[in-house]
Amino acid sequence: SEETTATTTTETTTQPFDLSSDANKEKIKSVDVYFKDANDKWQNLDKGDAKPNSTELYLKVEFDKIDTENLLEQHNGILVYSLPDFMRDFEKAGNGNLIAGKDNIGKITLYQTYLKDLVDKGSNQLDGSFYVKGQIDLTKINQNNGEAKLVVGDKTVTLNYGPDCIEKFGSVTI
Repeated sequence: SEETTATTTTETTTQPFDLSSDANKEKIKSVDVYFKDANDKWQNLDKGDAKPNSTELYLKVEFDKIDTENLLEQHNGILVYSLPDFMRDFEKAGNGNLIAGKDNIGKITLYQTYLKDLVDKGSNQLDGSFYVKGQIDLTKINQNNGEAKLVVGDKTVTLNYGPDCIEKFGSVTI
């Protein structure tokens, strides 16, 4: 009689460290919004309202107190952050999962050797920042009278493109 042996392997997939999750929101030190003003100069909007002159935006996300050993061993050095759903056409600094609304559009992967070096030196927390450049999705904010609101912690930033934002900032190619 013939004997058959089956071998099964299980692969464990590590979940990225989600900086946007409720469990990790205290790790976000700040989120700054940069927009172009009437003179086409980049301005930082820390709190309050602004009337941008362009649909281009930069977000700078600062984080701190991320456990380096946990990030390395439990999350494979991968950090993710959910971006506002009123943004589109993202570019990121560095290689990196970024989320636009519900769409996973990329990630930020930290160098394993760097994290291992921190752990070996006894440095158990990671502080840093990343930038993301994108565009305002006019179809999303048009439903909200041309306003894009970003709420982070106790800070609310409102970019007011106006109720005629699609006519003013949209473009049609024929």
